[in-house]
Amino acid sequence: MAMRYLMENDIQPFLTKNNFPLMNFRIGIDMEEILISRIGMKNTNFLTVVGDAANRASKLQSLALSNGICIGENLAQNLDEKLYRYLEEGKNSTWKWLKAGTSLPYRYFHYNFDFPNPKEWSSFRF
Repeated sequence: MAMRYLMENDIQPFLTKNNFPLMNFRIGIDMEEILISRIGMKNTNFLTVVGDAANRASKLQSLALSNGICIGENLAQNLDEKLYRYLEEGKNSTWKWLKAGTSLPYRYFHYNFDFPNPKEWSSFRF
């Protein structure tokens, strides 16, 4: 949510002000155990993330609406119940992911929440 706020309220206005083209974004997020590893040799290495959650997040990113956030079922189930009202279940015929060890579809959701200005966070109530 913070990244979406930053894109919409800081980066996009900066691009517009300086006559650059706007940059659309899509964010995919999921939750589960992952492995974070450094690959390469000293001074030429990078971090990578491996695991089902990382793979799903990558796929969810492609399903997110333009300038939107798409989250997996694991994350949705761990949100505070007050945030459920901002979830809209996604429907896409190309999404074939199943819950581990089952034949049940792994659901995903579009997160439709307009993030308040950080100056208002202390007074924000759900």
